[in-house]
Amino acid sequence: MMAISYWLNKLEKTSTALQFVDYCILAIG
Repeated sequence: MMAISYWLNKLEKTSTALQFVDYCILAIG
């Protein structure tokens, strides 16, 4: 159970980072 919440947390951070990158690309482009 701990492993699942760990991976969900990691996935959430990754997804947030990807959204930030997308935003930067849109802002620059």
